[in-house]
Amino acid sequence: MNKPQWIWSYGDFELYQHIKMSLQREARGGFELPCWKLYPPYPVAVLGKDVEVEKDEEVFATVDGVGQWRIDGCRYGLERPVTLTKGHHFVEIIVGNQHGVPAVFIEGETVISDTTWRSYDMGCNYQMPTGSFEMYDKNLKPSDYELPCTPIKAESIQEIDTGIIVDFGKETFIKFVLEGFNVGTELKICYGESIEESNDYDHAPIRETITVDIDNMIRPARACRYVRIDGEISGTVSALYEYLPLTMRGKFTCDDELINKIYDVSEYTLRLNSRMFLQDGIKRDRWVWSGDAYQSYFADYYSYFDFPLVERTMIALRGGDPIFKHINTIVDYSFYWIIAFKNHYLYTGDLRVIKNNYDNIISLMQFCISRANEDGLIEGLFGDWVFIDWADMEKDGALCAMQMLYCKALEATAYFGELLGDASATKYADLAKDVKGKIYSYYWNKEKGAFVTTYKDGKPSQQIRRHANLFAIIFDFADEETIKSIVTNVIENDDVPQITTPYFKYYELEALCMVGNTKEVMKRLRSYWGGMLDLGATTFWEEYDPTLSGAEHYAMYGQPYDKSLCHAWGASPIYILGRYCLGVYPTSPAYKTFEVKPDTFGLNNISGSVPTPDGDIAIEIEDGIANVLTTLSGGTFIKPNGERCRVQPNVVNRFEM
Repeated sequence: MNKPQWIWSYGDFELYQHIKMSLQREARGGFELPCWKLYPPYPVAVLGKDVEVEKDEEVFATVDGVGQWRIDGCRYGLERPVTLTKGHHFVEIIVGNQHGVPAVFIEGETVISDTTWRSYDMGCNYQMPTGSFEMYDKNLKPSDYELPCTPIKAESIQEIDTGIIVDFGKETFIKFVLEGFNVGTELKICYGESIEESNDYDHAPIRETITVDIDNMIRPARACRYVRIDGEISGTVSALYEYLPLTMRGKFTCDDELINKIYDVSEYTLRLNSRMFLQDGIKRDRWVWSGDAYQSYFADYYSYFDFPLVERTMIALRGGDPIFKHINTIVDYSFYWIIAFKNHYLYTGDLRVIKNNYDNIISLMQFCISRANEDGLIEGLFGDWVFIDWADMEKDGALCAMQMLYCKALEATAYFGELLGDASATKYADLAKDVKGKIYSYYWNKEKGAFVTTYKDGKPSQQIRRHANLFAIIFDFADEETIKSIVTNVIENDDVPQITTPYFKYYELEALCMVGNTKEVMKRLRSYWGGMLDLGATTFWEEYDPTLSGAEHYAMYGQPYDKSLCHAWGASPIYILGRYCLGVYPTSPAYKTFEVKPDTFGLNNISGSVPTPDGDIAIEIEDGIANVLTTLSGGTFIKPNGERCRVQPNVVNRFEM
């Protein structure tokens, strides 16, 4: 028999946890709050289920909040169990919680709380799904849930004239613990991702001055490598590492130790940022950003394959209705949110996630459409943030890269409608065709052989940047001749400004892989990600500029230490090496069919595995021979010459490269 779980109206737990997380960002002794709407859970949840009881049965309920039973229309209190007599019953429980998650834990011999219960939609029927998070302890209420912690040792503790400096040896996320300190002692505590940051109390983003008492010995969870404490050190210090339990299923190794280290540090970077949700960074923001999360989803599919983590992040990002602004206030981030569901379905085959979020997808898509200009294109309006990338590029008017994302979001919405039998969704496919046609007619510059940046005041700009041209390759807006032109006139053209952020280098590396220039991919992995390692990075950064030196590397946003040195978008090598070097990719949902099209990237030997919903796909290439092993059927191995070979399940498949 299954164990009972805490259940709630779908999304309520994620919304509440998102609020808690979003209000934790610290900045120079205070707090910094998000500038977008946070959607709370509804204060009342009604959960119900038809049950057939074979014999009389007592059923107990524990709630997060206050509540009551409604059995076959009759109400009962929760102070004692209810008895269900033999036969059919419609069991409901009503839960209210104005300060947390209205949730219930139901225990009986056969009647238990699980996701087969439905949530009342406050209209007339039980149409909404329930959610759960595999919490089987009725004493651990969802509103009180926190990530687990485990003790972690410092690598060194250095005494200085004014106190101590604790070094954990690498970036981490900890609750700092003070033990045996004299009550009333004043301590200045400064957290740093670098030693310079921990030594500069006046400018460090994460810092505090406390007076020790019995209630503040365990400090809130924070990112750091170093912690400096100034004051009377009358006790000892230790730390608790806070983490999300994850199992690393993806693997990659090769005969180049630098690439191996880049892969391992990428995984550690992603792990630290994989918390209740996929965060952008663990020091400064600690928020969920849609563009950042979009890339982290792919890294997750090729590492942990923890798709509940992806689902929680999607729910938290969207919130609910009504919509007042784009997700994170960023226009492009709304489109990433929609497109991500199509990718998620491809990798997981989980139609439930699309079905449960379909209404929110439609309302967000309608919001975006309502903000199109007279040409039917998307541009930033009052209150909108047009991002695309931290780059020197035109951002007025209707950006080409934005229309590409808009078009893909429209196509994805139409696809969801087809999956769910919503005939009205065909209008999104028609609109996508219209936008795609305008992308070519408005933005393609024949003389320059590239897509220009923007269209404004009835005419295209003359500016060429890499962003839209990379999107044209990745999102299938370019035919073979167009791709050749983009490669020559943009990708291989040093007069076009280079991509400088790990965020958009993700797209650059993917485009290079797609056009077959994987030697250049290796060059950039070694120089950019390897460059951070050369400077002592233990996790990958929000941005890296090789022209800087010393503590200049840590400055951003006008502050000397505001750059995140553990940023999720720096973990993209996980995806690049799994998807394009190992070459494993689903061609139908949940890997029912898949391809293995390896490219050694100029390496001599590679090996690794890619996780799927039903097992792993392992590949090893040595001395020109590829061995593929998986329990899955439906696989095709593609040799460098294009020859296609069937991958047999449960045997070692040997192919000459």
